[in-house]
Amino acid sequence: MVRCWLALAVVGLLTCSPASASPPDYPSDYRLKAFSLPEPGGRFGIGTLSFVVPVAGGDPLRVIAWYPARKTTDAPAPYLDAAEQRVQAPAIARNFRWPPQAMSDVATLPTHAHTDARIAPGRFPLLIFSHGYMSYPRENTALMERLASRGYIVFSLAHPGDAADIPTQDGVIPTVSAQGQKQPDSDRLQAFWRGSDDRSRKRALPEFWEALHGGRMLESLGRWRSDILSLTDAVESRRLPPEARTIEAAADINRLAYLGWSFGGSSSASACETDRRCRAAVNLDGFEFDEHLYDRRMRMPLMLIQSDWSTYPNMGPASRDYTVYDYAYERWNDAGSTPSVYRFRISGISHLGLTDLVLAPRDPVRDRMFGPADGAVVVEEVNDLVETFLDHYVADRPTDLLAVAAKYPGVTAHAANEIRHWRNEERPLDGHAGGAP
Repeated sequence: MVRCWLALAVVGLLTCSPASASPPDYPSDYRLKAFSLPEPGGRFGIGTLSFVVPVAGGDPLRVIAWYPARKTTDAPAPYLDAAEQRVQAPAIARNFRWPPQAMSDVATLPTHAHTDARIAPGRFPLLIFSHGYMSYPRENTALMERLASRGYIVFSLAHPGDAADIPTQDGVIPTVSAQGQKQPDSDRLQAFWRGSDDRSRKRALPEFWEALHGGRMLESLGRWRSDILSLTDAVESRRLPPEARTIEAAADINRLAYLGWSFGGSSSASACETDRRCRAAVNLDGFEFDEHLYDRRMRMPLMLIQSDWSTYPNMGPASRDYTVYDYAYERWNDAGSTPSVYRFRISGISHLGLTDLVLAPRDPVRDRMFGPADGAVVVEEVNDLVETFLDHYVADRPTDLLAVAAKYPGVTAHAANEIRHWRNEERPLDGHAGGAP
């Protein structure tokens, strides 16, 4: 039986939809226990602000900013603001097929950021973050706070229609239902994901992409890239709303990176490859849906951090040494040897374990959602890797990423070596693999 993508990728739009899948066996009164966000640790205070960027011919883009600020003793902002607590918290539970009150205790917990705090003097690198499919833009608040405290401006972008319900001044932009939309042929997807060896997986790729064409996911990929570039354009051309002008003035567009979780991570890699302004990309466990990034050497440095595929495979089966993610971001004939592409696996976590919610105190239900690893350790591992990578490639502060990774027993550096075993008679899949000349 083919496993539902909701369990694998919190997408639920390719082999089944949230509405059609059997709900997990969660207690009807279950809610995630409240947790504390880790201390950010940087020298700056943290400001936060929400604003909206109009888009010609489309829904406005709601943005949540975290930025370096002067320190203050004012009360910190809650994890979700009042409108998000009312609209988005139940939508998150609905989209993930959790009990309706699952996020209630998490929504109100205090953060380390202060609403409308005065920005610190200086110019700071700009990061644009994209959430996962059907998820919410504050899902990695711990990472945003750490980066802001260390001198980065972070804009987390809510992608209209593909995010958990977005509250606006005019109402709500709801999550678009997958019901009634074209679904790809699961057998053609599985032929790639479940291929028995490298040769069979490569042979299956053309039909894999053909199955996806015309469906929701590739349409969303185009929209998300456009959203990311529209926000970058607005910053560069000084078109942010008045309440964000001081942040806009402090954002250094010449030190720009795109990052995200799940579909947001793969969309960020795709957007960065096409946007010469983008210096680096971070993908937190997002299967790459851009076919042009297969059998291709990436233009920019990229870091991929994955959940524990040996225990919780996100897309298709995987072995200790192989995952289907290996086929993206490098040329196949020298995969595993690209010095600016980094791949790491975090032990003991599922796909959702790469969000803040892994910090929730452990219990049997929580462990089924996120994996049994200590959430505080996981967040420290991920945040340290992301900061180190961005410091080196975006902020121009030289670092040794592999040395940092080696500090953590739960972090495994991975090289995409298996797919180098191709034969001379095998050729790149013209028009499908997207190989660069």
